[in-house]
Amino acid sequence: MNSIPAHIQETLQRFSQVHVLQFWPTLPDTKRQLLLAQLNTIDFAQLHAIWLKARAESVGTESAADRIVKAAAPKAVVRQPQSAEDSAIWKSAAERGVAELKAGRVAVITVAGGQGTRLGFNHPKGMFPIGPVSDRPLFQIFAEQIGARRRRHDAADGGAGTDLAQKQIARHLEEEVADEEQPRPEAERGGAKR
Repeated sequence: MNSIPAHIQETLQRFSQVHVLQFWPTLPDTKRQLLLAQLNTIDFAQLHAIWLKARAESVGTESAADRIVKAAAPKAVVRQPQSAEDSAIWKSAAERGVAELKAGRVAVITVAGGQGTRLGFNHPKGMFPIGPVSDRPLFQIFAEQIGARRRRHDAADGGAGTDLAQKQIARHLEEEVADEEQPRPEAERGGAKR
């Protein structure tokens, strides 16, 4: 499968998302099929509408320069306690956080942050094996930390969402490793070794 369906190309063009196909030529057919399936599940119009609404609410009619001039420190910053009053604020914020975790109303998004080329790593930075002993990738460490916090605070869903995310990350990483271990033609590896 070398071609990208016209409706996907048109949708990506319309919503300025053509960059997601940047590595299309280097993907094996199985990964291309997976990418196309994922792209078919995304409601780009809905995402665009959400983005426009958020942008309008946060930007308003002011220019970026005006917003920078008016920028101030956040009003509700909970700093490390320095006094009894600070400790009470800190405790209150922690209790609210625990309540939100228990109710299952806390979501965490880990952003990939781009390719790890400056690390000499040909994958997203979040897949870099950063664990000093375990060599676990950053994404896995984050997912495990999120899951542990949810379980510690007895999240309403029992941490099922985090467990699913951990399983998906693990499966994806296993697929990536398996793909890397497969011998590939020189052109697919990015040319001759230097």
